[in-house]
Amino acid sequence: MRKGIVGAIDGVAFGAFRVGLRVVFALYFRLSIRREAAVEDHPVIVCSNHQSFLDSLLVGVALRPRLRFVMTDMYAD
Repeated sequence: MRKGIVGAIDGVAFGAFRVGLRVVFALYFRLSIRREAAVEDHPVIVCSNHQSFLDSLLVGVALRPRLRFVMTDMYAD
């Protein structure tokens, strides 16, 4: 986690982005989150079957803790 003013700005920006995406997904895609997974207590690996490029955003919005995504360098460049 970042510390200081940069960390505070990062946290606020992330929270605002997440709330904005939840509103957009709820209105446009009719996303409803019935129960959030209990991933706050311990490390987990979330694997999704990607149907579109929106999947990573949907997974990030649906789960409470801030996620870290992993990809191969082939896609990162």
